[in-house]
Amino acid sequence: MELKNKALSDQVYIFNTFFYQRLLSKPAKGATSSYNSIKSWTAKVDIFSKKYIVVPIHENLHWYLVVIVNPGLLLQMAETIEQLKVSVAPMKADSGILLQSADNSGCGNVSSPGSDAKTPPSGDDMDVDVETSPSPKAGRTTAEEKPYILCLDSLGGTHPTVFKVLRSYLQQELSARKGLEMALTTKEIAGKYSSRCPKQENLWDCGVYLLHYAEVFLRNPSGLLDGIQSKTDDKTTWATSELPTKREKYREIMVTLKQGYKAYQISQEFIEDFKEKNKEKSTTDSARRRSGGSPCEADSKEMAQKEKSVSPSGGSSESGGDGEGGNVNDRRLSKDCGDRGGGDDASLARKPSRELRKMDTEL
Repeated sequence: MELKNKALSDQVYIFNTFFYQRLLSKPAKGATSSYNSIKSWTAKVDIFSKKYIVVPIHENLHWYLVVIVNPGLLLQMAETIEQLKVSVAPMKADSGILLQSADNSGCGNVSSPGSDAKTPPSGDDMDVDVETSPSPKAGRTTAEEKPYILCLDSLGGTHPTVFKVLRSYLQQELSARKGLEMALTTKEIAGKYSSRCPKQENLWDCGVYLLHYAEVFLRNPSGLLDGIQSKTDDKTTWATSELPTKREKYREIMVTLKQGYKAYQISQEFIEDFKEKNKEKSTTDSARRRSGGSPCEADSKEMAQKEKSVSPSGGSSESGGDGEGGNVNDRRLSKDCGDRGGGDDASLARKPSRELRKMDTEL
């Protein structure tokens, strides 16, 4: 999505499939809620700067999709309430005078907090089916100008508990990230569900439908949401003609991803093997340096030693001198020359052998 539409990707945050189940998990010992277990998940992202938060949910062996629309408006509401608290605070000192003045003026019946006056139900605890509720009148706010939570279920489920859990999460996120306290009810962020979204015809395609909902939504979020709100969404809006081939399409995508991952693993193994060989060579070179000389010098000495061991003289590298420690061939040649009559001739005979030994030593 980021490669195809960078602007849209900046507006969307998608939770992984473990998010909702973690919210429902039992709180850790000493904790009052499960929020702390997923608090770090958004440490590097401000979800209130996003326009849409996508929550894929797997519950009771069934997949469905939830989208939180305009969470940033909740932040604006909370900031407004905080400002009102600050502006109303100075008036508390004068509240007694204002009430006394009202009593003396004979103003009508003023209900106290403990009175028996009945307040009509506000409907704050009711979620709505966006398809059966009245269409917005002309001039009123559009679907995207209010925060709400939309549930798309291919089996037609309404999931009121999901709305309550996500409201609680948003409330705690506001408190933890922004330091703002505001109770969230359906008045602040309503829960809605669509009865016109495509429905599965079997008991096993819920995952395919979830992916289809997400795909259609991310193609044109505002267009889809306005269509749902105004009840103009139809088969074309939901691209229902694509559904019969969607399972095969997603299977091909998974096979391609698997092949790509396998190629990646092979390349990583090759890189690790190459690094290991370089490490061994580096260790050998270091050992040679510690023994004296550079690796190149050590190689030269080794070659010289090999050449010396196969030299024509056939003698040992430790032999030397003109006496008993000299070359055996030299001693034999010296003896032969002596037998022929003379130390001078023997000396002459030994001279070439000394030069040979010298050349041998230089090599």
